[in-house]
Amino acid sequence: MFNATTALRTAAYGCAMLGALIGAEPAQAGFIGATVNVSAYFPNTTTVEVDGGDATVSGAIEYPTGSFASYNPSWEVDVTDTRIIITNAGASNGFPFSDADFNGFIVTVVAGPSIAAAVVDGASDFGPVEITIVGGTQLQLNFQGVTAANGEPLSSIIDVRFGEVPEPASLALLGAGILAAAGMRRRNATR
Repeated sequence: MFNATTALRTAAYGCAMLGALIGAEPAQAGFIGATVNVSAYFPNTTTVEVDGGDATVSGAIEYPTGSFASYNPSWEVDVTDTRIIITNAGASNGFPFSDADFNGFIVTVVAGPSIAAAVVDGASDFGPVEITIVGGTQLQLNFQGVTAANGEPLSSIIDVRFGEVPEPASLALLGAGILAAAGMRRRNATR
């Protein structure tokens, strides 16, 4: 015999379970659309030399040459979907990062994905002496002591991997299943 309440309850629980299973499939996040802050720090990680300000990551260079004028006006920082590219675009005499506890850039994710790992890309002309991830939202790139003598633009490319996040459609399906199940419980409770 067909029982509409049992059929509806079974469908609701089925949606919830399917949503949970599909929601377990991770999606890879990226910087595009995220809000980041890139600032120059010297002589430690608590002293801001130049705050680059918040920027929304897009196809443009977020921090063009001159953004860090009092730190070194030749630096530009481009944040792509999966990379941070630091270039001494306007340098005529190379660059020095003088010795200190910390001399470099700190990238903070103001709104966006969690940073899981970061490494220097093999195509880099130079790299930081230390990369530190703090709480999944901050990437500390310490270049203290790194120098370059020539005046050609040189880049440090940092490849970034992110924590996994559920697909939005999966979350919607999971939510629909939970709402359907809650509705069935409420309906049964009022009888």
